Amino acid sequence: MFMFAQKVGSGKQRRTQGGGTTEYYYIILSLILDKLKDNSALYLLQNKDQVLPASVEEEINFVPHYNTLIESGTNEYFTEGQKFLPCALAELVDNALSATAKNTDVRKIEIRLLFDRTSGKPAIVVLDNGCGMTSKQLNNWAVYRLSKFTRENSTFQSEREGYVHPDPVPRSLNSDISYFGVGGKRAVFHMGNSVRMISKPIGTPDVHELVLSKEEFQKKEQNKEDVYKGTILNRTPGDSSHITDDERFLRSIITEENGKNSFTVVVVTGISQEHIAYLKEEFDEWTRELAHIYHYYIHGVNGNCKTDISRRSDNLPRIDIIVSLITVIPVWDLRDVQDDMQTLFINAAKDTFEFRAETTDNAVVEGVLRYHPFLYDRETYPKDPKDVQDDDNDETEPGALGQARGRRDIFECFWNGRLIPYTTISGFDWCQKKGSKLPAECFNRFSGVLFTDGKFLVNANKLKFMKLEKQLTKQATFFPQGKRGNIQKAFNQWLQDCHEKFDKQVEFIGYRETVTRPEVETKKKQHPWAVFSSIQLDGKRYDAGQILKSQKTSPILYGTVVNFFLYGDHEGDVFATGGEVKIKRLVFSPENLSRLGKYTLTLNAVVNENGATVFGGRELPSYEHKFTIKEGNAESFTITELSPSQHVGVPFNIPLQIEDRYGHPTKPPPKLQPVLKCRSVVKQYLQYFMFICTFCIYSFLFSHFVVLLDYDLNVTLPGLKNDTQVVRISLYPGKPHSLHVKSKTNPVENGNPVSFDIEVHDEAGNITANPKQKVHCQVCKQVAAVTTELMVMPSSRISWMELFCQGKEKLEFRNNETIKRKAGEVLKNLFYKLYDEAGREVPITAEIASDVQVTWRKNIDQRDFPKGRLPDLQVPTHVDEEHFYQVSYLDKNVSSCFKIISHSIEVTGVRFHSGSLGSREICFSYKDFTESVILKVTPGVPSQLKLVSGPEQVKKKKNYIYPDLWVWTDAGVQLFLLSFSFRGHHTLQFKGSLNDKYIPGPSVNLTLLPDPNKPVRLSVDYDTSARFPAGGTFPVFSVTVFSDEGSPMKTFKPADLSMLLWEGVSSVRPEITVLVVANEPVKLEPDCQPPTPVVFYCTDITNRLLVENMTLKITDQFGNLAGQGLNGKVSISIKCPEGERNRSLPLFEGKTSTLHISLNEGSAHMNVSNIPYVNGSRYILLFRPEVTVPPTSLTPFELPFHFYNDAENQQKMSELMSKKDQLTDAAKGCEKLIDSIRKEKDVGHLAFVADDDAARVISWQLQGDMDCVITTTTEAAHNIYKDSGGNQQVMALDSIHKCQKSLPMPHIKNGHELFKPPGNPTFARDLLTYPHKQQMFKTFLRDTILMDDLRSATSYRRENGIYCPTILTRQGDRLSARGKFGGAQNRAPSIDKLKVFGAPLPERYYLLKEQIGDSSFRLLLKRFYFPYKQKVEKDHKEHSVKWVNELLQNETKKNGFTKELQDIDRQLGTFSPFIYLFYFRFIGL
Repeated sequence: MFMFAQKVGSGKQRRTQGGGTTEYYYIILSLILDKLKDNSALYLLQNKDQVLPASVEEEINFVPHYNTLIESGTNEYFTEGQKFLPCALAELVDNALSATAKNTDVRKIEIRLLFDRTSGKPAIVVLDNGCGMTSKQLNNWAVYRLSKFTRENSTFQSEREGYVHPDPVPRSLNSDISYFGVGGKRAVFHMGNSVRMISKPIGTPDVHELVLSKEEFQKKEQNKEDVYKGTILNRTPGDSSHITDDERFLRSIITEENGKNSFTVVVVTGISQEHIAYLKEEFDEWTRELAHIYHYYIHGVNGNCKTDISRRSDNLPRIDIIVSLITVIPVWDLRDVQDDMQTLFINAAKDTFEFRAETTDNAVVEGVLRYHPFLYDRETYPKDPKDVQDDDNDETEPGALGQARGRRDIFECFWNGRLIPYTTISGFDWCQKKGSKLPAECFNRFSGVLFTDGKFLVNANKLKFMKLEKQLTKQATFFPQGKRGNIQKAFNQWLQDCHEKFDKQVEFIGYRETVTRPEVETKKKQHPWAVFSSIQLDGKRYDAGQILKSQKTSPILYGTVVNFFLYGDHEGDVFATGGEVKIKRLVFSPENLSRLGKYTLTLNAVVNENGATVFGGRELPSYEHKFTIKEGNAESFTITELSPSQHVGVPFNIPLQIEDRYGHPTKPPPKLQPVLKCRSVVKQYLQYFMFICTFCIYSFLFSHFVVLLDYDLNVTLPGLKNDTQVVRISLYPGKPHSLHVKSKTNPVENGNPVSFDIEVHDEAGNITANPKQKVHCQVCKQVAAVTTELMVMPSSRISWMELFCQGKEKLEFRNNETIKRKAGEVLKNLFYKLYDEAGREVPITAEIASDVQVTWRKNIDQRDFPKGRLPDLQVPTHVDEEHFYQVSYLDKNVSSCFKIISHSIEVTGVRFHSGSLGSREICFSYKDFTESVILKVTPGVPSQLKLVSGPEQVKKKKNYIYPDLWVWTDAGVQLFLLSFSFRGHHTLQFKGSLNDKYIPGPSVNLTLLPDPNKPVRLSVDYDTSARFPAGGTFPVFSVTVFSDEGSPMKTFKPADLSMLLWEGVSSVRPEITVLVVANEPVKLEPDCQPPTPVVFYCTDITNRLLVENMTLKITDQFGNLAGQGLNGKVSISIKCPEGERNRSLPLFEGKTSTLHISLNEGSAHMNVSNIPYVNGSRYILLFRPEVTVPPTSLTPFELPFHFYNDAENQQKMSELMSKKDQLTDAAKGCEKLIDSIRKEKDVGHLAFVADDDAARVISWQLQGDMDCVITTTTEAAHNIYKDSGGNQQVMALDSIHKCQKSLPMPHIKNGHELFKPPGNPTFARDLLTYPHKQQMFKTFLRDTILMDDLRSATSYRRENGIYCPTILTRQGDRLSARGKFGGAQNRAPSIDKLKVFGAPLPERYYLLKEQIGDSSFRLLLKRFYFPYKQKVEKDHKEHSVKWVNELLQNETKKNGFTKELQDIDRQLGTFSPFIYLFYFRFIGL
């Protein structure tokens, strides 16, 4: 061997230089010879290119790369979507179920999610109480693809485990689901990068541990070591000495080993943040998936049937699968999951159809179909909780009418009792409709499940069957459970029975009795009839005693429900397709009442003979029923105030009043579109407006119509019963638009006059004119233009009119004016005047008066018309009605109109001069009508001060006297908080002021007496000779409280006493001074921590000096000197660090392994050096104190150090270690400053809670969110998260979901209470008041409910019957959303142990704030309050800015130190490999 020859030569050269390596040659040669096999030859070559003398064979190794193992689960689970983590966890549960298969007691499997950083790095732990594994079996588990089938005939060095198929059991729940030797490894390396297997088999005392990690595989590959070679640690139970600090959570798990007969623990670490976030945030989803996968292992062969507990019982041992996530839910049993799909299917089913199938190779399948009937008005086929609701497409969603299962497959498939999640079967030929007479919906109302045994193949990750559907459709024979027969016929008969028995539409409620009904014609149908008090139909409930109206009957009948009948033997609430109702008909019919208003129906019992209401001198029973008749739906309309005279081209309005069938104004239908026609020609309208009872078509135009004719305008409102009205319109010329000129002489002789016929036309060509209209004539071209002005004189015909009233009240009615008048009022002395176009009044003659008409009266005495007098007009009696009135002349050619709106009478000036406060009744009467109003009389403007009660003694905080102090009082409320510094007689004079107005008050004479219940001083007795050791307990202090009388008080509360402790000199007098001395000595430590020594081989002793001028002292547990009187010695030795392999240790100077230094009075001073040893190694100096008769066990001091063989590396490493020590101390100092600043910082109240009990329990509920930093933007939140290294909770306001409307309480639906809840439930978020705009606590609390007590809370949750959020009680209890309560974790501590929300300011504060306008009060504030307020605000601002700046500065410094430490650690990490390689090369030369 060429390399071998070179090494031999190098060794000889080293030997001639005096080294100690003469034995290397023999060691290498012996290693090579040991590997040679019989009949093998060893060739020693002179060089690597030497020609071989003959053909030779060379052995090689080709093992799979370790990625085959650690990357095996990535693609297998990730390609299946979002269910990969539950499926990966299921692989570990499969192994646990197989391990516990032979347990005779409870089979317990725990999944612990340890994501608390304080306990070490995140981990997933799966524990079981199964049979455990021997070291050989643990070795087998580590081998990839070593399945239970290959172990039997394998040459692998393991215990020969022959596989035998388990005996048949119901539902194939044989726990034989750990098969392939693949799933466990795939699962753990999919979830993390390291796994620790801990197992103890039955009957052995030792625990076996095996660790597989990606990091270890990489290290072995780099070092050219066998990757697939490892070690199993065999240890005693409970021994955790090998556990490192970053896995300290394992120590508590290992402690649990004591007392266990057998177990297995799988610990997965290196979990990615993505997995951690999913397991935390989607806890409900993945636990529901696991509960679905192992449903029948958890609940037994019949599943989780809530209604029939007896169905759950079987002979199998109970299986508990427990999940714990400490930060979310401490313990969660998968048996408590109530919304996995199998639980929903089982409990929603009314009947089942069981069948069985066998294949040609004796494989067996059990099947169950479950029928989910149509009940009431909905399908009961369960919805999958994980499905997202799609409002636009309900075809695939169960629960919709007629859809039920939708497009889902019928059968879920289980293999050996566990779900194979990604295989479903749509059905078989015998369960399809195909010619059945049953409705198609029935075939969509059943779900199914198939249970296969182990003879059907599944893939290695147990997500899919290999060819299940093909085997069942082509090779299997189906027959009903328990008998062999035609499964098609049996299934159809079962489905028909289910449809007839269980599909219901009407719910009969409130069973009363079963009766016989002789009035029924058929005798067979006369008995039995069940009597009920209520029914529920089409989402509405009908009760006995309710008044109903018949539909589709003539005449319409009204009556009261007596009861409801259902034929058959029934007890309790039942569903049925129909029944009968008994109604007692009422004589009264509201159809006869058509006027709106309030009515009272009086029903009297009368004597049949004479109808008397009195019998025997006593009034017979009577009943009054008050009701209100309101307007009905729109059925017709009227055109209210349209003027009949319209002009071409002039827009006008068409007001419409919408009416019900009785002519009452009502609201128009939505989206009403009017249609207008005039002589079959549809005209356009520009826009329309809709009011409560009036509908206006706006801007309607006429054009191209012949004027001076009448037209019929048809207005149609589609959708109304009477949808068309016709109004007659008289059309007149419009505004001037153009001129039409005709010459009488053409051509014209010069000098002769010319005449023209000129017509003024509107836009339709009709002749029209306006007052003061001018026409100009102009001659063009050769003849000079001459302008002649024609004056058109105003016409003397009547052009407009004026209306007015000449009574006590002068009124003038303008055209189209709206007037408000009192309802029922009569307008008298109405007059009119007529005017021509020039505005001249036209005298009214009998001929003119005969053409005047009014719209408010038909039969008119026209004798007053020539006098200009109009008939009286009565205002409508209905309030807020609008009516149109018009006075017209000459068939409405000239008219004036106005509208009157009636309003109620206003009563003003009512005043109470005296009397008591409280409710007063005021009665208003008009004719025969009366109405009463109840008013609450409250105090008026203060006018005097009155002493309501004598002075009360109050506790005084300070003894001050204010000789002229103004005290602001609320009306009738005593707010005098005065105290005096000396006893004797005193006089109090009360004065008042309101808006600078003096208010007199009384004076009171007071005599100040000593108060026996007022504490004034304390007396403290204790053992003055007691010793106060550090960390010890104080002696008993006896405290006596003396009252104002000088005698000891016996009625004070001990809780009111407090004890404060200061370090140093206190400003409080009097105080008790104590001297704290050191406690028992417990350890040996230096007076200051020395830097980590780094030494190297050199003749100069200074480079080999480990410790220089170090003083060690014996201290107590708090670092206080405690070595007085302790003498002896300190023994110094060297050891290897824990966790590293044992190796030879270096010696001290003088080639000794131990040094001894004298110890005097608990102190020792020393210098230590050593001799050279292995380069790049790390050792620990151990300083062990040895004293005579030590009072306690003393802990030695340990100092690590590094050794190197060259000065350059030693210098670099020494500098890095020194800098690392300095940065570590600086970082610790910053951390201490940050903690002290945070403890002293101010608290800003973001919310207040008035109720103390509510404040206590809400603060406790939110205590985990109290250290959350609230930012305005998400960017700011990310900055804080980055600066704190992810350790600070943050929340951005711009990322909070803002609900547009608040949801009602769970017991309220559609605005009505489902039941009357006890305990005053309310949302906890509603009890918080916010001084600022931001209300972030609503996000934390969400729908949490607060109630009075726990009993009311549990009753409220039971009555709801649906999802109920977390409930807190004022007594401090918590009832979780899952229904769990009790235990310390669900009980709030006392309020003095919590940081609670502050209480809001009292109402008096806001009253005082409103009254600050008073000058005397401002003077008082200016004198006493404002200076103090300004000082407090200034101090708060300065202190807030100061501690914030200090906190930010120290955080920045700490982050800088941390980054530098990380750089140093990286440099230290890269140094060692370089030195290590250099060392070996140096030896080989």
